[in-house]
Amino acid sequence: MRTYRDLLHLLQKAVAHNRVYFQPPENLKLGYPAVVFHLTKIKVDHADDIPYKGAREYMITLITKDPEPDALEAILKIPYTTLDSTYQSDGMNHFVFTTYL
Repeated sequence: MRTYRDLLHLLQKAVAHNRVYFQPPENLKLGYPAVVFHLTKIKVDHADDIPYKGAREYMITLITKDPEPDALEAILKIPYTTLDSTYQSDGMNHFVFTTYL
């Protein structure tokens, strides 16, 4: 099963900067644009009451002033990734994705 480090690497390549954070602490001052992601669930399939296959679901949030950033398309090129919602807060655009590893 792949880990958050694999997704971290994919996201850094997609957005072409190192402001990609996995579950950042609340006291961390983020630089923008930024990508924040966290684990939301682990789906495990079973056969004969034994787990045999699992997938990790992550929520990814791209935060930027740009209403249509280039990183939007780059993140969507990551396999099993979908754009779920968008919203504005404090003058920043937030794009929320779900991806599976």
